[in-house]
Parts: sequence; structure tokens; C-alpha cells
Amino acid sequence: MEDWTHLRAHVEKLMKEWHIPGAAVGVVQDGEVVFAEGFGVTDCNTGQAVTADTQFSIGSSTKSFTTTALGLLVDEGVVDWDSPVRTFMPEFRLFDSVASERVCLRDMACHRTGLPRYDAMLFNPVFTRKDILDRLRHLKPTKDLRTSWQYNNLMFAAMGDIVRRVSGLTWEEFVRQRLLTPLGMTNSSFDCDEILSAPDHAWPHREVDGKISRIEFMSIGATGPAGSINASAKDMAKWLKFNLDLGKVEGKQFLAEATIKEIHSRHIPMRGMQDEEGLQQGNYCLGWMSGFYRGGHVIQHGGATVGFATECAFMPSHKTGVVVFTNNNGPVAQFVARYVFDTVLGLEPVDWSGKAKEKRAQSEAAKVDQGDLPKVQNTTPSHPLDDYKGTYRHPGLGDLAVGFDENGDLTATYGTIDMKLSHRHYDVFDAKMPDFFRGFKMGVTFQGAQDGSIFSVALPLGFDPLLEDLVFTRVPDNMMSELSFLAPFCGDYEVAGMPLKVVLNKQGSLTVAMPGQPVITLVPYKGTTFNFEGLPGFSLTFGDNKAELTQPGGVFTANKIGGGRVETAPT
Repeated sequence: MEDWTHLRAHVEKLMKEWHIPGAAVGVVQDGEVVFAEGFGVTDCNTGQAVTADTQFSIGSSTKSFTTTALGLLVDEGVVDWDSPVRTFMPEFRLFDSVASERVCLRDMACHRTGLPRYDAMLFNPVFTRKDILDRLRHLKPTKDLRTSWQYNNLMFAAMGDIVRRVSGLTWEEFVRQRLLTPLGMTNSSFDCDEILSAPDHAWPHREVDGKISRIEFMSIGATGPAGSINASAKDMAKWLKFNLDLGKVEGKQFLAEATIKEIHSRHIPMRGMQDEEGLQQGNYCLGWMSGFYRGGHVIQHGGATVGFATECAFMPSHKTGVVVFTNNNGPVAQFVARYVFDTVLGLEPVDWSGKAKEKRAQSEAAKVDQGDLPKVQNTTPSHPLDDYKGTYRHPGLGDLAVGFDENGDLTATYGTIDMKLSHRHYDVFDAKMPDFFRGFKMGVTFQGAQDGSIFSVALPLGFDPLLEDLVFTRVPDNMMSELSFLAPFCGDYEVAGMPLKVVLNKQGSLTVAMPGQPVITLVPYKGTTFNFEGLPGFSLTFGDNKAELTQPGGVFTANKIGGGRVETAPT
């Protein structure tokens, strides 16, 4: 069996080169854990040492746990990989009606639904798993079903809710009770709250201007089935053994061999993933990736959350697996895993670190300064900045808030993403993303309505070059839905000799009725202006004992001649 003492020096060298505060490595070979050690510190503030029992966030390496959980349900006959999702979740809907009818668990698990990432939703903690499921119908695809590989975390959130639906347990409960505990992975947890209560856990870190600092954990909440597990090197070594043993635990078949082979099998080519010398990315499986490294078949899945990086990989033909954690983002976890496979294959190690530094230098040299993007000089916004302030809503992604920071600068906030807006030209602003996004800038375009007001804002929060900018439409102030605000507008009006009646209905909405016309719901717009639902160009603006009726033929004054009616107070 291989002597792995040389691995220590290699890990320490890479940590120094890439400014990694702490790391942990586990190696499994021929059914035994042959290496499990910690390096550096869990927290640059306290200096506590990393051990093989230190919990790290494993990020997207979580995905294989989700597919394996579904594999257990497949074995029990509760679900199967190829039946439409609507078989056990009738309300499931995507933007594409054909895909809605046909999408199955296999499509979701290998990222071939046609839906791109929409990863901004990972940063919106208000969403529940049900919210995400309900919002999928509003997210436009960029490919047809089963034609392309497009990485999508939201589908794993959906699969987590399917686990709940068919098992009666939340995804977290199911994975803990049905996977982690039987495998002896008792030093593993879910998301931020649980890892913070663990006595031995790593903290995330970030390097800014050459200085390493500890940062706060980022919860991914409802999208947990895509990446919320935390584990130690020793626990993940048990996960590697389970996969290398094709579903056996202590010599007994725990997951059917046919099922785990299905999970490990190639399903769709990962076009767009760049191959490197000696490295072929290959295909996506079900929560795993399958490719070749210097001639050896490797099944793996990395993971990255804010301040953490993970590589979990195994080489079936050589009965060897490796897991590497770091508590700063970067490529070190991948480089250490490749070094382990270099050793197993008996090949001279490749200097992946040197290659990456060279590539990074070339990239920096070719980088376009986003501050110098095309700009029309000597322009100003069409409105005072205060007019841009407000809440804007996308039916899928939810709310975007535009306001001002303590310095009076215009800002946009989506979930936990805070962006400072600087004027570029006309009604286009540049949004500077937080440090996690490496200071990336995106264009933000405000758009006006026919009445001259700011009506919507468009920006590329889909995080996919094939997607058009996502349009968020301005929503009215909350007070426009309050009884105390709406009730005074109720009453009988007269316009051009014709009666007009405004009522607050049982649903809490104003309605308007005229003789010979159907009752029409009034939709809050802004101030005291309400649009006619389903009738573009028609609106009512309420004032003192009167209202202005706007329609394509002109503007007419409606005088109030009597008190109104509130059918019931909305709940």
C-alpha cells in the first residue's frame, strides 16, 4: 500500500502558494482510510488547528447525496428515474409546457431540463423549497429538454422537495436518517446553524488586496439539496468507501448495486467544460461527473460556497478515493486530488499550480477594464435619483429593492446581494457586485412608462450569457393594499353624466362598475393611480372628492356624489 507521508509537504506547499488558511485531506485505498489529516487553521483569528474531524462546507459535492437519497426511494419502488415528475408532483410546472409534462428525475439530476443556472436565487433567503418550485414556471429556458447540459442548482432544490413529498421527511431528515447515520457519518451537518454548533468546524475566509480575513457563513437555505452539507475528512472517507464499494456498508448491500451504477453512469456530455492537458471533463452522471485524468477513469464532484472549496473524487479501477477541503476559495482542492491520482497512476506529478498561475497571468493581461466599457459622454439620468427608488418584481426571482446607502449613493439589493449603482449614461447604471463576485460589474437599465414614470429595471441576474436581461417591474407601495388607504376611495361618482361606482371587494381590491359594463378590478400602480385590469390605457387617479378617468380617448373628471361600500375587510 502506498506511503502517503509525501502528501503532507505537497499540501503545505500549495496552501502557502494560494494563501489557504486551513485544509483537510482524506484518502481511501483498497477499502481502507490510508490518510486523514488536517492542515493549518480553522480560523485565522483564533489559530485553532484543523483536524481530520473538522467540519467544512462541501458545497455541490452534496448533490451526490441527494441523488443517492432518491436512489433509495427508487429501490423501494416509491419513485423511478424516468416517470414524469408530475406523476408524484402534479403541480410541477416549467415555463415550457412540453417540458413540464415530460421532465423526469433523471433529467433534473443530470442538468438537462433546458433551464440555465439562475443562481441569483441561491442568494435570496426568503424563498422556501415550495417557493422555488412555484417560481420555476416563470424562468425561461435557453435550450430544449434533453438537448444540452446546463448546470442548475434549482432542480436539486426541487428534488429535495420531491423527497419530502414521497417520504414524509424533509430532505435533511431523510439524508440524516437514511444515509448519514447508517454510513456512520455522525460528524456531518446541514447549512450554517448546524456547523456553527459543531465544536470543531472551519470558518470561511476571503482574500482581499492580499489580506486573508475570516468572513461569515452564507446560508443557501431552500437550495440545500444542491450544496448545504458540512462534513469532516473522516466522514467523507466513509462516503468514498460507500461509493467505491458500489453501495455496500460493512460488506452488506445497502443500496442496490444496479442503482448506484446508474448514479455513476454517464448521462450527458458536459459541453462547454474546458479540457486541460491530461484532463477530460467528460460527462455528467446523476449528481457526479465522469471523466478521465491522464488515462484513468475518475468519478468526481467539486463544491464551492462562499469561502470554501471541496474536491471529492474516486478512481474505481484503482480502488482509490480522495476528498480535499479548503477554507478559502481557489483551485488547491483540485490540485491536491490530482496529485493523489498522479501517485496512484505512478506518473510524474503535473505542476497544476504553476500552470494555473501562468493562465491567470495571461487572463489578467487580456482582461478588459469594465470601467472603460462604451459610454456616451455628457449624459444625465432622465429623472432625479429619488424617482428610481422603489421595489421591482420579477415573477420568478422575486423582489429587487432600489434605494440609497448611508452615503446617499444609489444601490440595488437582491436577497443578500448588495450592489452600488454608478451612472454610466442616460438611464443605464453600472452595478458593482460584492467581493464574492470579484468586483464584477453588470449593466442595469431603467425603463420608463408612457406617463413618464420609471416603470421597470432590467439586469443580467440570470448569470447566463444566453439569457436576456431579466426585467423587474415596479410594484406599488404596500400602503396601496391597506384598507385604511383604499376605503376613502369607495363611493358613487358621476363622469360625463354617467354613474360610476367604486367598491372595495371581499378580496381586498378596489373594483369599478359602470352601467352595461362588467365589474373591473383596479390594480394599484402608484400614488393614488389604479389601472384597469385587462384594459391597457385605462386608469383612475383619486383625489379629494373626485377622480380622473384616463382612457385612450382622453382624461375625464369623475366627481364623487355619495359614500362608498366596503364589502368586508380583507384578511
